[in-house]
Amino acid sequence: MQGTVRHIFWLGLINLFIWTGCKEPIGVLVPKGDDGQVFAIDTEGSQIPYIVIDTKGASIPYEPGVQALMKIYQEKKLLQTQLIDIEYRGKTSFRLSDKKGFNFETIDEGGEGMDVSILGLPEEEDWRLIGHVVNKSEKYIWDRSLMYNHVAYDISNQMGKYASRGEFVEIEVNGEYMGVYYLCEKLKRDSRRIDIKSLNTSSTNLTGGYILKIDKADAGPEHDGKPLSYFLSNWDDDARYTSQNSFRSGYDIFRNGVNFPAFGPPYNQNQYLETYFMYEYPKAENITEAQKTYIAKYLQDFETALLQDNFGAGERNYANYIDIGSFVDYFLINELCRNVDAYRISTFLVKDRDGKLGMGPVWDFNIGFDDFFNSGPLNLNNNLFSRKQFCSMHLSY
Repeated sequence: MQGTVRHIFWLGLINLFIWTGCKEPIGVLVPKGDDGQVFAIDTEGSQIPYIVIDTKGASIPYEPGVQALMKIYQEKKLLQTQLIDIEYRGKTSFRLSDKKGFNFETIDEGGEGMDVSILGLPEEEDWRLIGHVVNKSEKYIWDRSLMYNHVAYDISNQMGKYASRGEFVEIEVNGEYMGVYYLCEKLKRDSRRIDIKSLNTSSTNLTGGYILKIDKADAGPEHDGKPLSYFLSNWDDDARYTSQNSFRSGYDIFRNGVNFPAFGPPYNQNQYLETYFMYEYPKAENITEAQKTYIAKYLQDFETALLQDNFGAGERNYANYIDIGSFVDYFLINELCRNVDAYRISTFLVKDRDGKLGMGPVWDFNIGFDDFFNSGPLNLNNNLFSRKQFCSMHLSY
């Protein structure tokens, strides 16, 4: 009897395996675009554009970039296919964040830059993909909303002051989902961006246009091709100012004349007293000695007038050198947005041909809005707008 039961048990078990094995396999839904492109995740009903970047197996360097194919989808429908040249970007953010940012240039089949409109933005070739600082090991995130830059830039543009325009996107790179990024315009001289006159080596009118930047120093072309590991720890390059990439203000942060040599080693004991103006346009490798001399003297004359004017007697000689309105707007936006980096880094200045010095465009608010520090005359409980009011003004996109 026991043998018969055992026989029936095993016979039933074998039949079960045969029956289940002969059934049609259950289909696994693979998320795809309408062109058959497989996505790293299922975007479901998301309306945020989804970008697929494929370098065909090549590693992405810090600089210079590597060629890749970029596809842009919305609701899984292919909107645009474009060749790009892509590289990592950022200094502190690159070193600290597990979510790296990217620069990319739209290029043609021959690898040359070409102006392209992306997601309805004006045609150009240079773009940014900005994430936010996410450090998993130390468990911190700057700007959890990823909206700080967008909100600040939108305020500026609504005031009639150009700032980088952009759109939120999700991206995957070489099959790996990277998250939500802010795709935006690189700040550069262009009729659709910073609209100033050109200045080249043959220009005879030295008055402009110039774009200057108060910022951490750039690594420079001499570092092109170095491994990523170098840029993960090259903190000294941030403070390596040279006569090639910048010029120094004639005054220290206490408004006294500087009486020690410029371009000392990184993080020397006097560096906190100095302000360096970086050459953004023309680039450091392109600007002529005559142009360097002109713009440095212009800044020196402005600062001298500002410090020597007798305001009590109504003297306003400094106003001969600057567009006061642009300075006021720049201060208002940065103060309203509580930008910790304002005035000391990521600070742009522009001088057009035969024009005055202007402040802006505004840039880099990822540690603004009281997110990084809660200090100063305004705090989280003493803002001009409540969080609810502020969000209601800028969440209607």
